[in-house]
Amino acid sequence: MEDNLKYACDANSSATEGYGRRIFENDDVVLEWRDYFDHHTLPLSRQNLSRWPHHPTCYRSLTVLMVSIDLVASSSQLIGFKLHILRFGLEILDFELVS
Repeated sequence: MEDNLKYACDANSSATEGYGRRIFENDDVVLEWRDYFDHHTLPLSRQNLSRWPHHPTCYRSLTVLMVSIDLVASSSQLIGFKLHILRFGLEILDFELVS
């Protein structure tokens, strides 16, 4: 818990970045709780590395690398989809939605 508090969310910030806990109650009965660790990866201007853990040592570089790979893959899929539509026209969407 002590490590989590090092990266606790800033209560004065509108962005929930860092470690936090949300508790959902009804009539003083805990229905659900959630511990989370959230930080921004992109755009780079939103990264606040002071809220990112130092251990394991590769965490920061691997996280940014994985997000970048996912974005490139998603972008490639979107471009491929757009080219497919341009090649076959919008009627291909009607066929795929009906099938």
